[in-house]
Amino acid sequence: MPIGSGSVSASAINTELTRSGSATMSIDTAENGGYVAINQCSPSRPNASNPASFSEWRDYNHSFACCNTPAITSIGNITSSSVDIFWVGTSNCTAAHIEYSTDQVNWTSNSGACTSPRTISGLVANRTYYFRMRITCASTGGFSGYSNMPAATTPGSFPPYGTYLSQYCSGCTLFYRYANGSGGTYDVSQGCSTACGGCCCAPSAGTFLNAGCSGCAYYYYYADGCYGSYADLLNPDAPECGCGGGGGGSCYVALCQQAGRAGGIDCTGNPFTYRCDYPGQWTGICWNISLGSNNLDYNPSENCSGNFVEDPNLT
Repeated sequence: MPIGSGSVSASAINTELTRSGSATMSIDTAENGGYVAINQCSPSRPNASNPASFSEWRDYNHSFACCNTPAITSIGNITSSSVDIFWVGTSNCTAAHIEYSTDQVNWTSNSGACTSPRTISGLVANRTYYFRMRITCASTGGFSGYSNMPAATTPGSFPPYGTYLSQYCSGCTLFYRYANGSGGTYDVSQGCSTACGGCCCAPSAGTFLNAGCSGCAYYYYYADGCYGSYADLLNPDAPECGCGGGGGGSCYVALCQQAGRAGGIDCTGNPFTYRCDYPGQWTGICWNISLGSNNLDYNPSENCSGNFVEDPNLT
């Protein structure tokens, strides 16, 4: 126990230094720590400077507990709004005070028990925080020094799992992107979509679409591979279209490309030959244009009258 504030004897000093009270003692050797190291935490302690004096030992407490500075050992369980602080060095503690700051200038204090760890909550997402602590020492009733000052960054605040974020195309396949609840994403295919632009999802070229009439002509229509179509004439004078079915019920203008022979298939399906007297000569013919012709241009949108004249010398 402390020596006390009254007169000081050699035996009292020996006893406080855990020596035998009757042991031979030099006051100068005692002040210099020659017997036992002086407790530098004691509020009252002798000065090693000479001259040595018994009065310097008044109230010296050799067993006084030092008010040691604690140390933050780690920061764990970091979320977007809280962290756990772990520390050591609080054996002489009545309260532990943890302080945190985002700029190392303005500090917020969180005081509590001396037991580690402690959760610091109410933090802001996506911020870097600095932490330090000190304790109230039981032996002095005052504060210890400040600890080390580690930092931790709170993660961003993430949207809940399944929250729609965006969409994108990979080729002609449309994908929806969703949040996974922990800062990542996952994608769900929506299949082929016209939203991906171009000719995406159009029927492939040559796909049959439908059949129909244009006047007396009966056509099959096919996809061209990019949302368009083309027609194939099956019958220029088709019963399906309410027409005669052949033999002059439909007429096309034919134009000779050059003088000489021309030929084709007539509306009854029979071959014919025709003499062009000069280039640019027009004639009205009944002709199945889907089968083609030599030396003839044609325009099925034109009206015409008359019949072609076959050349017996060309048959």
